[in-house]
Amino acid sequence: MKTRTISPLNALLMLTLIIFWGSSSVVVKIALREGLTPIPIATFRFLIASALFLVALLFKKNRDRDYTLFVKKKDAPTLLLLASLESLSSSLFNARAFRWQEQP
Repeated sequence: MKTRTISPLNALLMLTLIIFWGSSSVVVKIALREGLTPIPIATFRFLIASALFLVALLFKKNRDRDYTLFVKKKDAPTLLLLASLESLSSSLFNARAFRWQEQP
């Protein structure tokens, strides 16, 4: 089996991902306890994720000049469907989880 080494940058990025992912439920629980409702919490999480994705895309574009940020026309319907299904399933799951946490 062929092995590869992980660069320090990739290791740092993975560690950052693990920390953000692992702490998200704790942060949501604290935000709910402080009086925020699920909609502003989800909105804030999506805004942060969108900003991070934009930074990553722009960083990638600067490193690779042949890289494009545009979606091909033939891929647009599939991407729209996947995005809708992900948002819907995530919202349903989170709504159920928030209701479950609020029960005594």
